[in-house]
Amino acid sequence: MTRTLAVLIILATALAALAAHARDFERLPARDVEELYVTTEDGVREKLIHLKNPGKPILLMEPGLGAQGLSLELTATALRLRGDYDIFIGNWRGSAKIPENEGPSLSASGRNGLEEVIRKDFPAHFRFVLNEYASPAQKAEGLRLFGHSMGGMMIMGALSDPRLSAELKPFIKGIVLFQSPHHVNYLQGYMKAFARVGQPAAAAARALGLRAIDMHTRLLSRSQRAKDAGGFKGRLLMPAVENFAIALTKLALSPAHTGREQVRRAFFKMGADKIPVDLLEDFARAVLNDGIFLDSRGERLIRPERITDLPVQVVRTKLDTLAPWDEQGEYFNELGTARKQLLSVHEMNHVDSVLFTRPEVDFLEHVLGFLRDPATAVAQARTLVFEPRCESILTKLRYKLRLRGV
Repeated sequence: MTRTLAVLIILATALAALAAHARDFERLPARDVEELYVTTEDGVREKLIHLKNPGKPILLMEPGLGAQGLSLELTATALRLRGDYDIFIGNWRGSAKIPENEGPSLSASGRNGLEEVIRKDFPAHFRFVLNEYASPAQKAEGLRLFGHSMGGMMIMGALSDPRLSAELKPFIKGIVLFQSPHHVNYLQGYMKAFARVGQPAAAAARALGLRAIDMHTRLLSRSQRAKDAGGFKGRLLMPAVENFAIALTKLALSPAHTGREQVRRAFFKMGADKIPVDLLEDFARAVLNDGIFLDSRGERLIRPERITDLPVQVVRTKLDTLAPWDEQGEYFNELGTARKQLLSVHEMNHVDSVLFTRPEVDFLEHVLGFLRDPATAVAQARTLVFEPRCESILTKLRYKLRLRGV
């Protein structure tokens, strides 16, 4: 019994250390990865991650709600290695930790909601890359844009605004939307239950003077201090708490094609540093009302019909519960541009698409085909279907159950 306990302690500590200390973008040379900082119109400082490849076409990627730019590490690395792009990865306000000397990561006087993320954060990233970095040849080529979940909302919301569209659109080569919703009418009941709890919770947080929620960061900081101190709490208790939290995360996300170590890595390194209360309230309000995201004037933030003359690839996955299959089909049909392509991926959910570790489900060649030459890709195929070669009986069973709503 004592020997078994000792082995468990060593294993838990080793796994936690592995996840905590693995270098970001470890498949790329360290000299090719840099962090840059940009300032939004309302004075917020935000981090950009740059996977350097000077002179190559620029790809700007944006992450989803609850995640920082590191959540796109696997996808960005794959695209960098195979697609030969000069890649920038954005972080919306609060999502990535900012050094104190860099300035505020949230607006102290204004709102930090979805409208600000869309109309201030994304344009700041775009302007920096275009005006402070891009060479004349890269500007002439145009920027390729990639958004996962809320990251796609940032892109399409900005282009739905006439003023921002006039500024940004001339410099865009093409857009890839990874499971990015334009409304939340089709969410499952448990997500609406979360929203019902979330609204009063956000109001309570605001009453306490909190502008952001950072429970994930607090947990990891407390856990690391305990592990550094050692003893029963540091060697056994905190690793056990971490493992339990990871298990709950995996249960909630239900990834079918993401390996255990990648889930651990995502838990330790890819979650947002903090999430603004305003942003959480905006999502909860949309879920509980008519599913539409509105700005401060009560107008729709995302207007697909206004996205014209730009090549757009919409990537949807069959098991997605946050950007459901039917909603994504509607989105594709509502896009004003005729130059669009729908890529339908089976057997995957909302996080598998950016965290998958099994080669049999690698559908990125279809994305690369679009990115290389968006206009030609759209002309060749309006719709594409990818069926993973699933070998696992358990995964096949899970897939069939999920299709039936189990």
